[in-house]
Amino acid sequence: MALNRRQARDQGPGAVRPRTPEDIFMKKTGPVARALRLTRWGMAWERGARAFWPLVTLLAVGFAALALGAVAGLPDPALPWVAGAWLLAVVAFAGLGGWRYRRVRQAEALARLDRTLPGRPLSALA
Repeated sequence: MALNRRQARDQGPGAVRPRTPEDIFMKKTGPVARALRLTRWGMAWERGARAFWPLVTLLAVGFAALALGAVAGLPDPALPWVAGAWLLAVVAFAGLGGWRYRRVRQAEALARLDRTLPGRPLSALA
């Protein structure tokens, strides 16, 4: 049967392209796909925490100062300047975090998941 089938005109001879690990695990369902998705989300959270920790710290300090009344101890003319400097620092750290954050690629998540499994079975499939 395979010898009788005609090839499409735009299809070249032989294999179209080799299978890559991304092709093997492209299914959106199943235990491997679920584990890969959870690994990718976890890695995204790790990278987000690493990139945006200065922003979170600055926000926590600012809200703690508001909640504990440290802002009330400032003189009235200095309050807009302190608030402006704090807001400028928040914007700067948000920009710095956005600059440092790098999205997680599927190949990186696949390598991390493979390292956690005994015997590295995903590498054996590829």
